[in-house]
Amino acid sequence: MNRGKHAKKCPRRLLPKSEVLAPKPKPKPQPATWYQKFAVGAVVFGAWLMAPFDFIGDALWSLVQRIFRGIRWVFRTPERRRRRTQLKGGWKSLAGGLDTSMCIHGHKVLVVGERRLSLVYVGVDDSEIGWHHPLTDVARVEVATWRSTDDRGATLRWHFRDGSWADVFAKGPGWKALASAVPNS
Repeated sequence: MNRGKHAKKCPRRLLPKSEVLAPKPKPKPQPATWYQKFAVGAVVFGAWLMAPFDFIGDALWSLVQRIFRGIRWVFRTPERRRRRTQLKGGWKSLAGGLDTSMCIHGHKVLVVGERRLSLVYVGVDDSEIGWHHPLTDVARVEVATWRSTDDRGATLRWHFRDGSWADVFAKGPGWKALASAVPNS
């Protein structure tokens, strides 16, 4: 189970804390090379040199941005906006709870039981439930036809009774069984 690649970043205060999964390792900082230092120095010097002219550039750049936003708005259909969105209903909704629980790094399994839908964090020796709700809160599951779907995985849009929904990328051969396990009403 993964979140979509265009998904918004979860607020830090809402990130779940797992006792089973190890935190995501932080990359080690690499020392800067001489040409990177030179490039930073050139950019800083250029910014200092152009500082008096910023007021002219800001007004012009703002105008150019407004023109291009208007052109993009003309060609963006409601269906395209719907495809690009990963979450509807906010972080405090049922779908937001599912999406926030997906933010944690590690192996996750979405389990559909007889009475509830659960997201389980699976560690090396142990597992824990990261998120769960009654199955009656799930309105339907929609397979995302606007993204590539094959036997290895698909994007599933989980609709909830409160009107919210979230996109979840399901990997593995069991995604078809996962989508068909929820009774669509």
